[in-house]
Amino acid sequence: MRLLSLLLFLALLPIQASMANAAPAGLYSLKEAPIELDVKNIDVVYELREKNIAGFKDPTPQTILTWWFQDRFKAAGQKGRVKFVVHDIHIKETPHEKPANVFLSPRVTFEATLFVTVSVYKSPTEPTNVFHITARSQSQESESLSLFERQKVWTSLIERAINTFDQELAKRQVFHQVTTSS
Repeated sequence: MRLLSLLLFLALLPIQASMANAAPAGLYSLKEAPIELDVKNIDVVYELREKNIAGFKDPTPQTILTWWFQDRFKAAGQKGRVKFVVHDIHIKETPHEKPANVFLSPRVTFEATLFVTVSVYKSPTEPTNVFHITARSQSQESESLSLFERQKVWTSLIERAINTFDQELAKRQVFHQVTTSS
């Protein structure tokens, strides 16, 4: 029986490994169709400068962004590459002053920031185009939110910042040069 269990575990191990990078159902969903890029490789590099606020449980902002990149862009070309360097993806919490009225709940502002450098390479070493995009989203909430409620707000803010990044990316003519017509 133990041998059978071990064999079953080993047989399912590759499936578990391939699913490790996939987004769990209900935590994240891509709202737009994937974009095929006329490049051989798509690289996503994290060079993060700031840490996130304490208490951020999985999925972290970096995890959500990784899921988005995997779902949003597909390499469909024979040469060239697009490199996304993520310099910043974090959430900042700024408490407001306590209200004078005791019946009003203290408020806090959460702000998500996403800063990415996009480099398009047609040759192996030198980028032909480089541009930067900063996307932000914010929300004012009650200071008395539970950790679970805060996590939902944080995740929503990250997704909104990613959507803003996606819209800004779509405006870049340079980026349209590497998208396929399909």
